[in-house]
Amino acid sequence: MQEKAIQELFHRYMNGTASPEEEQLLKASLRERNDEHRLELLEAEWEGLTQPDERYAQYDVEASWRKITAQQPARVFTMRRWAWAAAAALLVATGGTYLLTREQPVQQVVVTAPMPDVAPGTNKAVLVLADGSTVRLDSAGNQVLQQGATTVKQQGGQLVYDENGSAASVTYNTLQTPRGGLFRVTLQDGTNVWLNAASALRYPTAFVGKERVVEITGEAYFEVARDVRRPFKVQMGKEAAIEVLGTSFNVNNYASETASRTTLLSGAIRVTAGGQAVTLKPGQQASLAPDIKIAQDADLGKVVAWKNGVFDFDDVSLQDAMRQIERWYDIDVVYEHGIPGIVFGGKLPRNISLKELLAALEESGVQFRIDGEKLIVTNKQ
Repeated sequence: MQEKAIQELFHRYMNGTASPEEEQLLKASLRERNDEHRLELLEAEWEGLTQPDERYAQYDVEASWRKITAQQPARVFTMRRWAWAAAAALLVATGGTYLLTREQPVQQVVVTAPMPDVAPGTNKAVLVLADGSTVRLDSAGNQVLQQGATTVKQQGGQLVYDENGSAASVTYNTLQTPRGGLFRVTLQDGTNVWLNAASALRYPTAFVGKERVVEITGEAYFEVARDVRRPFKVQMGKEAAIEVLGTSFNVNNYASETASRTTLLSGAIRVTAGGQAVTLKPGQQASLAPDIKIAQDADLGKVVAWKNGVFDFDDVSLQDAMRQIERWYDIDVVYEHGIPGIVFGGKLPRNISLKELLAALEESGVQFRIDGEKLIVTNKQ
């Protein structure tokens, strides 16, 4: 194809007027040429815009981005810094990586080896029985365990405890999810608990006595079965606890987070810590750092996004997002030149690979590379 025809196709693609057939022809032609040729096309397109504002006003960037990533999860993610994401994405798709900034129309060719990939987390956990033995659980499992008068059934990514008679004594199980794991358990009283990655729940196989007590580390979402005679208590370490009769709430008690947070979705709970006691109403969030602080009108959708299979990075700092990524993809994050002061905006599904996730996040002005079990974070140059 002649050079002038390629340039015209490129221009039509960028302003959204190219037909599907023309788009395929353009991509095929670009794949046959080297990186220098693709860079010249972009330079010519850039120079064809005579006024600085026209560089952004003449193109429907969102439409172009949706076209380029028609089958990619990144299309649901909105970043705030890079108006020329469409141009960069087209060139990356055809074999080159280009960095564009608003401050100056200078393109830099970066030659890199293909980034390795990491699969997202799945339903997997380890069940530690009362005698210390362990049972590995995954999404394909289907088994039945007998513990005294209690029958434990695994069906895929869920455990269900069912008491068939009166428990002679209290025995405890611990459900542990690794990094990159997720699991659900229905306790003997009918309470449902969803465990996020790198979390653990210790609980009795059957509840006896005047209260129902479980212990949590990490993050979990509770839907507590109502029983006015036996309050439900969630213990977080030695001093902090949550008391509830019947409600739904989320507990984030990771040691790596800046504070333990309990968010109430429905019902009522009482949070105690360090000699303080506070009763929450739906929509409130209690932070323990170490004193109890109450936030009104918590973003409930964001709090339970993990349970619903979503990364909600709207107005989330890079460092906070990286902690979630570490746990879900079982990878250690390393900051090469300090922690960039970047705030994300948007949502992504949690069932995409790490490579797909990073491709979307890089539009914010940060770069990543995977080195073995490490995710290296650095500013774009």
